[in-house]
Amino acid sequence: MEFQHILPATVAAKAEVKSDSLQIDVSLDGIAEKTMKASFKIPVIFSLSPFAFSLLPDARVKGQLAAKINLALIQMLLQMEDQSIEGYVTVDLGLAGTTDAPEITGFARIEKAAYENVRSGTILKDIHVLMKANGRKMVLEEARATDGEDGIISAEGWLDLLFTKESPFQLDVNLDKATLLRQDNLTASMGGHITLSGSLNDVVSRGRLVVGTSEIRIPDRFTPKITELEVVEINLPNNEMHRQKLAPVSTAQRLSLNLEVELPGRVFVRGRGLDSEWKGTLHVKGSLQNPAIRGDMSVIRGNVNLFGKRFALIKGELAFNGTVPSSMSLDVTAENRRTDMTTRVHISGDLSSPRVTLESDPPLPSDEVLSHLLFRRSTTRITPLQAFQLARAIKALTGGGVNALDFMEYTRKLLGVDQLAVVQSEESAGDTSVIIGKNLGEDIYIKAEKGVGSSKDKVSAEFEITPNIILDSEVGKDAQGGIGLNWKWDY
Repeated sequence: MEFQHILPATVAAKAEVKSDSLQIDVSLDGIAEKTMKASFKIPVIFSLSPFAFSLLPDARVKGQLAAKINLALIQMLLQMEDQSIEGYVTVDLGLAGTTDAPEITGFARIEKAAYENVRSGTILKDIHVLMKANGRKMVLEEARATDGEDGIISAEGWLDLLFTKESPFQLDVNLDKATLLRQDNLTASMGGHITLSGSLNDVVSRGRLVVGTSEIRIPDRFTPKITELEVVEINLPNNEMHRQKLAPVSTAQRLSLNLEVELPGRVFVRGRGLDSEWKGTLHVKGSLQNPAIRGDMSVIRGNVNLFGKRFALIKGELAFNGTVPSSMSLDVTAENRRTDMTTRVHISGDLSSPRVTLESDPPLPSDEVLSHLLFRRSTTRITPLQAFQLARAIKALTGGGVNALDFMEYTRKLLGVDQLAVVQSEESAGDTSVIIGKNLGEDIYIKAEKGVGSSKDKVSAEFEITPNIILDSEVGKDAQGGIGLNWKWDY
């Protein structure tokens, strides 16, 4: 036989039937480092005249399985087209007991294996697994892997060997700063504990996860939906046609979710000029095929950069109302204050296609708000070049333009900081400052501001004493500074 991406294999099988037993011997060469060998002796009732073939009740059974199997074979059998597995599993199992109560002894071990899921960006490396069979129970004594970086995933559990889909089991999984999602618009690391239990036919997951440093990105441009066309291939070899007709294997008929997800902070939402940090609580329910995420996240700090102007976030909420990402909605209000005008920008709607609106105090039409914001003058007094810039700004505001802040985003990542912004003074048109902010742990935020062509240099720090009490301190270039205590209450 021959499988895709797997070397040709040679199978030798022998079966001997007697009046009271069936002896089966199988060997398999070519797909592993060692020959796979299996031997079973099963008590049966066998007769040709009259014909009869059945298992003897409560009779002794005997068997042995020894193999070192390429995990790529499992990938092929389960048709894991968007996933890959590397490594080998060593199996040495024995069968004893009776036909009514069989017992299994021995072990299965995986060493230095790797797994990757292209769709979710999940990467597992240095996978080590040790399972031992002890009669009527299979025990997972050790399971450990890294996320390809510093994160660690470990597990332990057990499975009752009832040889049916109703066999009860339990699997306890622990995560320690593990990054399991690496998608274009979502990267998340997490710690915590998850328990999977139930039967092989009906799995229930429960647990609590604490999300570490994570990033949700709002794309600068959104790819339009492309209609999927049904493709019919002709003149395929028979084995290819047979492989395409095979149905995917389901790991469980049902997997129910009941997870609590805590986000204490350091969850960054960025893109389309938004640079912000959030916290919140989410509840994940539903099934593995159709998960439902509900809850909300509120802004801790942040700003929105639009057309070279910095807007401070004064309100922000990211709501999860079911299916992700289609049901995620954004509701952010940011403010830019000047001596002559206060401008507010409101970003709301679905995360995939947010709406951006402008308002001002004193009230002005949207185009006038932009004109005053960009050029400090009315649309009737701007130059032709400024009118062209204004038109491009309006187009970018409605989602049709190109984000001009890619360089700032690249520089922020290169420096390894959480905030990077260039701010122009509203009091003096010639004063410009560069602001860099960094979280030091979960409760301390440091911000440095450097004036360009001025002496406006200062360093400030925020220390969160409690979720409602924040200690602020600031010191300038002349060593003068201040300290303050802020109290807030969300209701």
